[in-house]
Parts: sequence; C-alpha cells; structure tokens
Amino acid sequence: MSEILTLGEPVVTFASTDLNKGLVDSINYYKFLGGAELNVMIGATRLGHNTEYISQVGADPLGQFTIKEIARYNVGNHYIATDEGNWTAFQLKELVDQGDPSTFNFRRNSAAAHFDKSLIDQVDFSDVKIAHLSGIFPAISLQAREAFRYFAEQLIDHGIRTTFDPNLRPALWESREVMIETINDLAKYGEIVLPGIDEGEILIGSRDPETIADFYLNNSDRTQTVVVKIGSDGAYVKNKSGESYIVNGFKVEKVVDTVGAGDGFALGLITGLIEGLTMADAVRRGNAVGALQVQTPGDNDGYPTQEELEAFWQIIRKRHNMTKQVFLPDDIPAVGKKILEEAGLEVVVGSGRDHEKMKAEGVEASAVLIGTQKFDADIMDAMPNLKVIARNGVGYDAVDVDAATQRGIYVVNTPKALSGSVAETAVSELLAISKNLYQDSKAIHDDNWNYRKAHPGRDIEGKTVGILGFGRIGQQVAKKLSGFDVKVIAFDPFAKDVPGVKLVDRETIFKTADYVMVHLPALPETQHSIGADEFKLMKNDAFLINMARGSILVESDLVLALKSGEIAGAALDVFEEEPLPVTNPLVALENVLLTPHIASNTVETKARMAVDATNDIVRVLSGKNPESAVNKIGK
Repeated sequence: MSEILTLGEPVVTFASTDLNKGLVDSINYYKFLGGAELNVMIGATRLGHNTEYISQVGADPLGQFTIKEIARYNVGNHYIATDEGNWTAFQLKELVDQGDPSTFNFRRNSAAAHFDKSLIDQVDFSDVKIAHLSGIFPAISLQAREAFRYFAEQLIDHGIRTTFDPNLRPALWESREVMIETINDLAKYGEIVLPGIDEGEILIGSRDPETIADFYLNNSDRTQTVVVKIGSDGAYVKNKSGESYIVNGFKVEKVVDTVGAGDGFALGLITGLIEGLTMADAVRRGNAVGALQVQTPGDNDGYPTQEELEAFWQIIRKRHNMTKQVFLPDDIPAVGKKILEEAGLEVVVGSGRDHEKMKAEGVEASAVLIGTQKFDADIMDAMPNLKVIARNGVGYDAVDVDAATQRGIYVVNTPKALSGSVAETAVSELLAISKNLYQDSKAIHDDNWNYRKAHPGRDIEGKTVGILGFGRIGQQVAKKLSGFDVKVIAFDPFAKDVPGVKLVDRETIFKTADYVMVHLPALPETQHSIGADEFKLMKNDAFLINMARGSILVESDLVLALKSGEIAGAALDVFEEEPLPVTNPLVALENVLLTPHIASNTVETKARMAVDATNDIVRVLSGKNPESAVNKIGK
C-alpha cells in the first residue's frame, strides 16, 4: 500500500533541444512527463517509498503515454481516471543556457480540470503516512478546486499528515487577487506549509522569512510548521511553539534548470520525515535533493536514488574536510569574518542563540564563535566536527569546559580585547551613581527640574575605591582612576603589587571602601559570595558596582540592603537572569543604576574581540595551539 499520496494534474512536456532558439523558432523537441505533484511522487519512489497518484487524463495518445510513464516510474496509478470528452494537459518548454526557461501551457479545459471528486471516495487511505498538496491543481478550474477541498477534508478525517506547497502559477488563475485569496485559504489544510520567499512576497507582501512563517502559523490551527525556501541559502524553519532556525543549503557550480527544485525539496522533506529524521535533517535532505535537481535539464531527472543521495553526502563530507566551517550564531564585525575567509574557511551566520537553532545550523561546524549563551555537551554532540569554541569576551562560565575538554575541543576567550572598555564603563557607572546622573536626566524628561534640590550628588575626590578582583580589568580600573585623586585598595589572592594601589584583605574592602567594585571571575567559589554579611560590613553611604557576573551577588540580599538604606546605592551591568525581567524588584528601585550588560559593547571592542577570537580559530583549525585557551587538549 502507499505511504505517500497526492492529487494533481500530469503534464506531458515537449521540451526544445534547440538551445536559446525560443519556442517560436524551435523545431526539435523531446517528450517527457512532468507536473509538480507527480514530480514529488516520482522522486519519492526513487528513494524507495510507495506512492499513489490521483488524477484524470484524456482518452488520447498523451493520456495513454501518461499512464504508461507513471507505471514505468513505479508510481501507483490505481486512481487515474480517463475522460472521454477532454484532452490530457501538455506544455512546450524552451531550452536556455542560463535563467529559467519559458513555457507555454495547454491546460484549460483539460481532463484533470474536469476531475470528478467522487473518485476520491474510492481511495484507500489506510497506510498513507503523508499526503502532499499543491496550489497548482486548484488553479486549473473551479471543479478541480472543489475536488481539492474534498480531498483535503478526507485527509483530515483520516488523520493523515499533510504538506502544502503554494506552487504559484499565475497564468492558470482567473486573477492575481483570486490566486492570493484562494492559496492562503487552502494553506490552512497543511500541517507543514512550504512557501518560497518569492511566493511570500506575492502572497503576503513580505520577503522576510520569519514574517512569512508567522503568517501561515497564525493562518490555521492545523499548521504546525512552516518551512520557507530561500534558494541556495537553504530554508528557514519555524514551528507553532516558536522554535525557529535556518538549515543551510548547498552551493552548486552551475544551475542548469530550476524547474523541479521546489518539488525536489518537498519530496526530500517528506521522505525524510517518513524515515524518522528530525525536521531539521529532513529539511537538509530537501535542500540536497533540490541542489541535485537544478543541475539537470528535466523536471525530475536529477532526483536521486538512495545510493546517489548517499554519494552526494559523501561529497559534502569530503568537501567539508577540505573547507572547514565556522559557525557564528550571531554576526560579528566584518574584520573578523575577513580573517576567517582569508584563511580559506567557510563562514556561516546563524539566526540567534536559541539552543535548538544552534544545534541545527551549526551541525557541520569545525569552530563556533559565541557570546554569553549557554554552550553545553548537548550542543557539542550535535556538532561532531567541532574543534574550537571561541568566546567573544572573558568569562566562559556558560561553556561546559569539562565537556569540551573530554571531547578534545579547545575553549578560547578574548581577555586582552575588552579590559580597557570594561574599565571605562565601570568608572563611568561609578561617576554616574555618584553624581546621580541617570535620575537627574530622567527628572528633566519628566518635567521635574527641581528634583536636583533634594537629590544632590557626591564628589569622589578623597574617597576610597575598593576593587575585588585585580586581574587585567581590575588593574585597568585602577589606572583610569589614577587621575581622580582617590585612594585605591584591592583584594586578589593572586595579585602582585602595583604602584598606587594598596593590596588588602577581603573584609577591609567592604569595611573601608566608599565604592566596592566587583571584577571577580565567575567560579564555583565566587558564586553568591557577596550577600547579606558583606552588605552589613559596608558603610551606609557606600556604593556597590558590579561589572563581573550577576551570579556573584545574592541578588535578594542586595535588594534588601538597597531598600533598607544599608548601602547607599548600586550600579549593575550584569544579572543572574538576563535579559533582566521588568518584574525584578531591582527595576523598581531609584537608588540603583541598571545597564544591559554593555560594559564591552563598543564598536572598537567588538572589532578587537572579533580579531582575537577569529585568529585563535584559525590557529586551532591550522593545527596550531591557540593563544588564549582556557583548557588544555592533549595532542
């Protein structure tokens, strides 16, 4: 019995063999069978699946040819009726050496246009796993449109999963307006909807993949996943739960004919799902079949067998071994990408930091460059070629370094790139809370000029600044404060003497500093290490500035200390939960300055981090040791 079922119109194609002659001047043609829905069935059959095709042809030589060819392709033809009064559809197709070939259709009043929906009542749906629906069949006549709806309702009644490809053919419709309205309505029958980016522009007025996906996800309760085809770049996937990602396409040296590529994508996806692949891997298979098809002149000649598909994967794997891929979940400055490209590496920019997106989009990566997002063993295992995880920044607490080390993956960071910028931001926030700059500015926006009278600022001259953590950033902070006539003390068990800075014990920092500046690394021993006990030690007019990690503070204790006046105020650039929810009690406090993790968010620092991170990626992928590794890999 059949696993895959469709309803469509077969089209006998007479394709010119006279290159670039056009249909008017061509005199030599060869004949083959096509049609979007049939192409999907032919390709699925080549991959070893049982298929069944529902249609109607004329009682004419082309109809006989159609039935014979469908049987030759091993596609089921049990539900192909013969119409004595109307002809089989056919088309003329030109031959060109570049671009899309022109076609001329003879489909109006065809046998399929007079399809009798009662034939659908004869169909055995019992073993069907997926039914493929296309927007072409309902375009050929009102009667075909009625049959399409009846077929789709039967599929729903039998609990059969459906795919819907808009497959726009404007020449077949009464008008553009009718086409748009009808296609968007019929798309509601698809559990998986497969629009192309050009179709999105016509159907909803947008070429943005996410906008297209959102439209069809909101169009119907039945639609669970939308896959937007974006040409050689691959496909954008989004599902009802909000998960979205890009599955990269495959570049080909020469495109011969794009006809059949979309159908190839559909059959690759459908057969992949039937074979138990994840949606991401099924889409990847669809991209592969589409790439194979565009390299051949026929409508379905490029569809592979399982053996041919495996040979394609072997070529891809071999190509990957020759050209290593660097995955960027977020884009980076051009200077960093240039370093990678000049090293002969393929750069793939993803669609964000979502866990599942990174797994799908980075599946072929040899290197990944990340920000502050979590990067655990699960993601590493989804990237079997991974050799290095580069972190844009200093802290690497979000990376499972032990898991990386066990898998032979380097973890590198960029400690030299951002010390100065973070120190500048730290000093800026110290000055801002001292002078009450944010609240004074807000008061003007609120038309409250006299706010300043009851809220004077404070001078920092003569005050004591205590620095917790005296590494690169802490030392840069001390250097930048040297012109402010303040006393700088610091605590760090590993620090060496620095002129102008007095090293003291941890307790002295909290007891004597007017400003406690946190620049500690995020380690198990520093997690939640500053809380109620430390705030009790601080002066009532002292301020806390945290530029390190939110997890170092006990946030609830800080809120109580700020509310009670135990300390005067705080400036925070990092938080335990990021983004910081607007419901967090810190947001409601007037004596705290909040910034969204911007300490190194400058044009210059981003460029420096990109340069340092990509240089280390190049070193690792060239077989050399990185400059800024945070783990050791045995060789």
